[in-house]
Amino acid sequence: GMVQGIVDHEIGTHLLRMMNEEHQVWHRRRPQHELKNHVATEEGLATLNSLLSMDVKLLWSPAVRYYACCKGHEMSFHELFHDLHKYIQDPERRFRLCVRVKRGMIDTGQPGAFEID
Repeated sequence: GMVQGIVDHEIGTHLLRMMNEEHQVWHRRRPQHELKNHVATEEGLATLNSLLSMDVKLLWSPAVRYYACCKGHEMSFHELFHDLHKYIQDPERRFRLCVRVKRGMIDTGQPGAFEID
């Protein structure tokens, strides 16, 4: 279910990768080995990993959240709310997603997004 999906995401991906990296030659020396930031790739793998134990394995919800976050960097809350209408017709669900994307911002009328989800 949902709890197992979160455990698979956080522990089965993020924690396992972190523990594995501690045993690698590049541990604490990523720049010297010219390794790029691993967060984006790891988050994608974690999203897929979280679906393995779920009955419904659709990526629609994570895809819309990703889209909203990208657009949130370019748009105000108001603009994002209207842009998301093509994917989420229910105004309450759309509003909640905009709040999620814009959380922590002092002025949600400006472009910007909270990236860690």
